[in-house]
Amino acid sequence: MGNKMSQSLWIFILIIYSSHAVMITYIVESHIFCDMNSSEIDSISKSISVFVNETSTSLKQLQLDHGIVTFCAFHNLDEDISNYTDLIVFISENETTNFSTLSITSNIPIISNTYDGNNTIISTQYTTETLGNFIYKVLEVLEWPYIQVVLQPTPYYFDILNTFKQSRDSPYICAIRTFEVNSTSEREIELLLASLQYETNTKGILILTDDSVLQSIVQIWTANKDLEQFYFVALVEDSGKIKPSLESIPGWVFIPRHSANLISESFLYGNLSITNIMEEVRVTTVFLMDALSNVNSSACDYQSKEEDDACLQSRWIFEMRLKEEEISVYNVQIDQLLNNRNIAMARFVQVGKMDNGKYLTMNPMKLYDKNNLILKSNAVSWSEAFAYICRSFVKFQRLTSPTETDIQIIGSLPLHYPSYTPEGCGELRDNYILLTEALIFAIEYVNNMTNILPNLKLGYDIIDTCTVPSRFIHQMYILNSRGLRNTTLTRKTYIGGVGFPFSSEVEHLAGYLSSKEIPTISISATSSVFSDKILYPYFMRMVPSNKEETLAIIGVLEYLSIHTIGIVYTNDAFGADLTKSVLQFAEEKGIRVVYLMRMEESYMRNSDVLNYLVERFIIGNNNDVQAVVSLTQSNHMKAILQRLTDSKFNQVFWIGCDTWIAGIEESFFRKNIEVASNAILITFETKISEKFLKYLSRKQDVLENNLFIRQLVEKIDNCTFEANQPWKAQCKDAVNFQNIIEEIDLHGETHIIDAIFVLANGLDALIRTFCPLLDYCNEANLNKDKLAEIAQKLHVKDINGDQIYFDSKGDGKNIFYIMQINPALKIHTYEKIGMWLEGKTMINNDTLKIPKSMLQNNLQPCNGRDCYSLRVGMAEMLYTFIPGDVMIYAFLELFEMSNGTCSNTLILDHFEVASSVLWSIQTINKKQPKNNPRIGLGIFGVCGHDSTIAKSVAIPSFVVPKLPSSPFTKPILGFVGALTNPVASALSNARDSLSQDFPMIISATTEQFNDRNRFPRVFRTAMSSSSDVYIAMEFAKRLGWTYFHALFGDRDQSLLDLLEMEASPLNICLASKHTIKMSDQENELSKAVDKMLQYNGATVVMVFIPNVAIEMLLKVAHEKNTFGRLVFIIPKPVENVERILAKYSKPSMGLVILQNNMTENTQFKSYFQSLNIEEGDWSEQLPWGKRFWEDVHKCNLRFSNRYNKDCTMDLMLKTVNMKQSPYVVSTINGIYALSASFQNFLTKHCNSSDLVSCVHRNSSDMYQQLEHELDHVNVIPDGGTKFAFENRNASVPMAILNYQYGPKGNPRLVTIGSIQNKEITLDLRKLSMYNLNGARRIFKSECPNDQCSACLDPNFVSNYHDRVKHLSGLPPATVNSFESGVGLTTIFLIIIGVGVAVVCTYYLAKFSSHKIFSLSADGHACIILGTTIQILGAAVYLFDGSPLACGVHLALPGSVYSITLTGLLIKLNKTACLHAIIGTNITKLPKWDFALTYLPIVMSAPIIVFVVWNVSDPVTMTWSVPTLFEISNIDDISITWRCDFNRTEYAIFMTFFWIILFLCMTLSVIYKCRKTGRKEVKQVLLSATCFSLFTIATTIVRLLSNDHVLFRAFMSVTLPLNGIIILVVNFLPQIVDLMREKNRELLFSRLMSDNKSTHIAQLWKELIQEESTSKKKEKPKRKKEKEKVSMSVVGLSSKWRKKTKGQKEDASEA
Repeated sequence: MGNKMSQSLWIFILIIYSSHAVMITYIVESHIFCDMNSSEIDSISKSISVFVNETSTSLKQLQLDHGIVTFCAFHNLDEDISNYTDLIVFISENETTNFSTLSITSNIPIISNTYDGNNTIISTQYTTETLGNFIYKVLEVLEWPYIQVVLQPTPYYFDILNTFKQSRDSPYICAIRTFEVNSTSEREIELLLASLQYETNTKGILILTDDSVLQSIVQIWTANKDLEQFYFVALVEDSGKIKPSLESIPGWVFIPRHSANLISESFLYGNLSITNIMEEVRVTTVFLMDALSNVNSSACDYQSKEEDDACLQSRWIFEMRLKEEEISVYNVQIDQLLNNRNIAMARFVQVGKMDNGKYLTMNPMKLYDKNNLILKSNAVSWSEAFAYICRSFVKFQRLTSPTETDIQIIGSLPLHYPSYTPEGCGELRDNYILLTEALIFAIEYVNNMTNILPNLKLGYDIIDTCTVPSRFIHQMYILNSRGLRNTTLTRKTYIGGVGFPFSSEVEHLAGYLSSKEIPTISISATSSVFSDKILYPYFMRMVPSNKEETLAIIGVLEYLSIHTIGIVYTNDAFGADLTKSVLQFAEEKGIRVVYLMRMEESYMRNSDVLNYLVERFIIGNNNDVQAVVSLTQSNHMKAILQRLTDSKFNQVFWIGCDTWIAGIEESFFRKNIEVASNAILITFETKISEKFLKYLSRKQDVLENNLFIRQLVEKIDNCTFEANQPWKAQCKDAVNFQNIIEEIDLHGETHIIDAIFVLANGLDALIRTFCPLLDYCNEANLNKDKLAEIAQKLHVKDINGDQIYFDSKGDGKNIFYIMQINPALKIHTYEKIGMWLEGKTMINNDTLKIPKSMLQNNLQPCNGRDCYSLRVGMAEMLYTFIPGDVMIYAFLELFEMSNGTCSNTLILDHFEVASSVLWSIQTINKKQPKNNPRIGLGIFGVCGHDSTIAKSVAIPSFVVPKLPSSPFTKPILGFVGALTNPVASALSNARDSLSQDFPMIISATTEQFNDRNRFPRVFRTAMSSSSDVYIAMEFAKRLGWTYFHALFGDRDQSLLDLLEMEASPLNICLASKHTIKMSDQENELSKAVDKMLQYNGATVVMVFIPNVAIEMLLKVAHEKNTFGRLVFIIPKPVENVERILAKYSKPSMGLVILQNNMTENTQFKSYFQSLNIEEGDWSEQLPWGKRFWEDVHKCNLRFSNRYNKDCTMDLMLKTVNMKQSPYVVSTINGIYALSASFQNFLTKHCNSSDLVSCVHRNSSDMYQQLEHELDHVNVIPDGGTKFAFENRNASVPMAILNYQYGPKGNPRLVTIGSIQNKEITLDLRKLSMYNLNGARRIFKSECPNDQCSACLDPNFVSNYHDRVKHLSGLPPATVNSFESGVGLTTIFLIIIGVGVAVVCTYYLAKFSSHKIFSLSADGHACIILGTTIQILGAAVYLFDGSPLACGVHLALPGSVYSITLTGLLIKLNKTACLHAIIGTNITKLPKWDFALTYLPIVMSAPIIVFVVWNVSDPVTMTWSVPTLFEISNIDDISITWRCDFNRTEYAIFMTFFWIILFLCMTLSVIYKCRKTGRKEVKQVLLSATCFSLFTIATTIVRLLSNDHVLFRAFMSVTLPLNGIIILVVNFLPQIVDLMREKNRELLFSRLMSDNKSTHIAQLWKELIQEESTSKKKEKPKRKKEKEKVSMSVVGLSSKWRKKTKGQKEDASEA
């Protein structure tokens, strides 16, 4: 515990020296004193001595002394030291201490560094209440109505936050999100900073943490360059921890937690070791000495030193009390560059402090962007008016009936202008305040009437909406729920609502009241959508719709001959709808709209935005317009007029709407009369009731009962009813309404009185119908939904007796007054000059004043290319805008086309492309170096060829950012998008209207952009449409299509020219060419398909029409049932082709189509699939996001009823089977390529210290450099693959798909090939097209009978026919094919065959008398003769082109086959046949031959002669020439003669050969079956079989193919091959036997020369064994008998032959 000995010692010292000086006793509590031997006590004592002595010496006012008491854990003093000290300074490491337990005298001042909840001490720490109130004041000065809070969850910081939230002076500040953090972990701080990024409605952050957490946040914030720019207000205790990072945190705002001003002071520590507790000692001592330095010593001039010291000590305590309440705020600001070097020094600057409860500004606050440039406005928090999350703290002002009533009427009135604050209310709307009294007057008037509602008393609740619809709904909820919670109150019954003057309010509130079945009567809401009784069944209005007001405006313009205007409008339900209507009628009347200037509520808070708009649009275009039509809310118009007054520009001629009179005060008109002079205003008919004016003049208690009248009087008279505002004059108790009426315009009071009358009369009719007692009975309540209908149909008269009129739509009387501002008028600044009634404009020319500006600016109507007019729909067009130093604008086809215009059907794939554009820019910007220019983005939904939007963006004519942080037009880096050709053309036209040719990166394929002279700096992320032609022609070449149809769009003449140019060299003819007008697609395509079906031969249709028409083409093809008759080739990718074809249950057309085969971007895919409608701001940045979410999930979000179910919270895009659009990758590639080129430009051509100025300096040079960089760029997008432009186009991989049947008959798309780097791979095996019977085949598309000659030059065709006639008249010329592959093969076979024949002839001639040949030598000779002729005859088939050759071709096979077969028959007869039948020995053979054997040869010759010479024309000659499309020159024509056979005669001619072959085959088989054992039988059978195979093949080729060329080739090979085989089969065995016998004879002769007997005996033994073995193998079925072996086979001597003479031997035993 504490050191009690040291404590006693110090108390003893205090007693001794108590009278010498003002004694300060330090009581220090710290854990470092828990060690009994701690040396820290001496260090603390020395530091206190240094601080006190230095300060005391410098002040020279009081003599100070000090002592110290230390504790490990403080509980109480052991002894009361009150009598020994003048001041107690308690210092502790703890945040809070309870001093009520101290046993010390209460009059001893206690100063502490801790926080005392009982406020019994003087604390160096500010109280939580002081800090909370001061934080509120600082944020109010910064104009941050909404903030996010980073909170350390301790009671101290919770108290500060709660106090801050309760500082609710109007308008108060709301903490919309609070993030708790209690750690210095880097990971946790990073997550915290990342979480802050999600809130896009405010960039203001309040940090309530200790210094350690704050230091971690600063360090991680400065280290992370990817975070969005935010602005911070933070509490700080020790600024020393922050000072090292000052250069990295310019613009931060710090509020000290200690009353010691440590931020502005510096201290010298010497060599002291500073610990945490010592730091607390130092801080507290500084607080003491600062207070002492402020003491005025001259006020304490007493006689004695004791009295002076007492006085000084008292004043010292007083100064400390004052200092306890003083609090300052510091801003980190950057000084100017030092010594002209690029060195900037950041420092703390005191910018404000609290003085007597008021905030005093000492220096302006400065906030900086990421480039350390000062923001022109500190308003970085813009969330919305009346944020719903902050609703519980709002104090509402409303008027309620002072007495009990039966039924209530709601009055919804915008009594204040809107404000971007949690309360939502800004400046008072003067002209609307008296509407409250008009409503009260009407209610009281009805209650005093006896003829309507006699038994009921009406009441009212008047709600100030501040033009914020959610304020009204929330207050209605409070009014309804309060009756349920409080049993003493009766729940109110509301039977109607009146007021609702603005369309923007009615759009939300009418729907809310309709759900309650409460009739709503508006006094001036004019939006035309409210005329729809289905959507708004309970809505009525006292005025006509915007459509009628538009006609009045257009009528005035026509009356004044104004044909060129500009439009200024407010972007709300009123302004957008009225502007749309004006644009529509202006287009019909030929009035040109040069520009649209949109006004947003956020612009009112940033003067730079407003100044830019006025300078750029109104002043900048004033010479180009005759008048400016104002369709704005009154507060917006006031700001514009004020800016023109400040600029002293009064040359604008205004045509204004009713809001001028309804919302602009007379006093404002008088102050700005120069710029508003002669303005013509279109207003509603108004008649002020005298009864109401009398009511106002007689009402006494108006100030007591109507707080809004009190506020109006205070504003007009510049006085106050409050007693605590002495600087203002006190207002009078009585109200002079005459003065008020002179200052404001009574315009809607009559309408609100009439609305009350209508409701009252309608309710009276309802009650009289259902309630006999004329009270509000239950039956009336059950039928209150009929009240609106009853009230609308009643003929009600107003308070003056005039008829109140409603038409069938619930709209009021269709009449407008035409007013003009006249400076010469005294009471009001405007006067009536005419009216618009029933379509007629009536103006009094005597009172009409035409301004000089209009007379001088006598513009002539413009019809040139640049004289475009803004189109209908641009006023309410949705788009994305992210500001940047340079801008990329994306134009995407987000909606489908319908009847030539954009429909409301969102293209889901294209929304994905829009998301990819946003993701790309955000990802690229996160990776940019800090000083690099940031890339801004605009995304616009477009369709068709209309270039108005693109022109308006580039010029600009209407586009300004919605957020007020960066209002100025920045250099355009490029246009991207343009997924279709029409939009690409529109973008090009828009760019042409400018003087700068910035790059365009498109995904469209239109051919015209290949012309770099006409279209410079156009780059394509897809293949151009010319590649479609090349792909189509490659298809035609691969599949042999020479005759097909072509379909083109009406803007594709260049493609048609290219196709014809490519088709001509390939001799391809276009059967028909159809140009389809996109305006009448269905009819045009139907006619084209009908015509194409009439052509013969042309079965292929090449499709080059735009993608938007392809779906219609497939529909027409299906309806026309083109299946089996036409096949459509679409050589380009088509989006959603699977969805289109899924409509058809079976393939009803032939179709080949391409599909983009690009690799998906994985990072974007992950990002896109993680999107959730409840998280992030993507659905706000992409305003089409909510519609996309509904369409993709088929469900309803809040306030939507498009689908049958509501969307649930768990929906995710990753659960939707949505394939990534191919345009996603191409668009991302284009944006990354443009960004990379821009970075290269910055690196090469700009100084790194001044990149932004470099970009702005010379945009033309930048575009030229960008063009060069894009030509050479090579980039890999995040999550993508390598990309580069090839000749300013992109090579896109494609898959080739074929529409065909699936396994189960279902239609499907099958991949049959691919395209990579312009190389086509096609698998024809998978390609399927179907004929009329459904059989798979590949279509031929050829021109029948030379009908395609019409495609060629007539002179060429005539010359062609003349040449053909000449050639055909010449005699046929014989040609040969020796050099062909078949010719060389034939020659080779002939040489081999002749060689074989020669060998066979040699052996036959030499051994003709030998037993082997002697029996059938003539047969073998016949075989050699036939085969030799056959072999040599093959050479004949190498000749063609003459009748002789053709005749030989026909006669040769049968002739030579007959000769050879005759030889085979002779061989068979003279060997096997004779031997088997006669059984004779060779020596006994007769010397004559069988006549039958030679009969075939004798008969074949006459038959051949008869066939060839007696049958007429068995062979004819035909000729052929190349077709017209196979030649390019007349000299290329050559005639080719061909043989043509009569198939029947050829069959008759071959019959005899087949007879011989049959005979040969039959005999061979018979002898084979008898098992004669003769080799000759086998040889003949094998030869006949070979003949059969070759002859069958020959006959098939000849009779079936009818292709003489094939027949010749086949015969030239088969004839010699057949002959060689026959020779080998019939001679090779005999030759082998002869060679073996020869060898044995030689062996025998050698043996006989020596030792004859032994060798002969041995020879005989071997012969006997050999014969025995042979017999065993043959197993002969005959008796074994003793017989001598004939030695004739081995050529023995005649002696041996004589021994065997007369014996019968079988020739086989030899």
